[in-house]
Amino acid sequence: MTVKKTTKKKTVPQKKKSVVKKAIKVKTAGKKKPAGKKIVSKKKSVTKSSTKIKLKKPIYKFEGGLLSLLWAGIKAFLLTLLTLGIGAPWAICIIERWRAKNTILQGRRMKFYGTGWDLLRRWLIWLLLIIITLGIYSFWVHIKIIKWKIENTNYE
Repeated sequence: MTVKKTTKKKTVPQKKKSVVKKAIKVKTAGKKKPAGKKIVSKKKSVTKSSTKIKLKKPIYKFEGGLLSLLWAGIKAFLLTLLTLGIGAPWAICIIERWRAKNTILQGRRMKFYGTGWDLLRRWLIWLLLIIITLGIYSFWVHIKIIKWKIENTNYE
């Protein structure tokens, strides 16, 4: 004996279907259909159905060149060499001044205000802390130098 299952289809009266279709037409009437799904990223806006790409204006710009970096590097190297390393804080300031001078952030040029004397004073304090802690503080010195550079860089 076999049992046959019959599936009943749900039927919707004709009036309801036409009402639904009319309602959809009324909702979409007068509205333009979008060309495609829009994908937005931080740097560009792309529409899937078109190949047009709009790039946003960058927030920073770097204008430094190889020759100016080379000249700043030579000055910093000679200063450090001729002073037997004592002039290293001033050499760091030369390089940082070059980097800041060639950086434009949100349309405004950067400027480095640090001095070699200030960095030398900090280096002596850090050296004393490295000696006291038997070298453990040396792990924090690089971070301190970066922090000092950022604290002494601002807009012109």
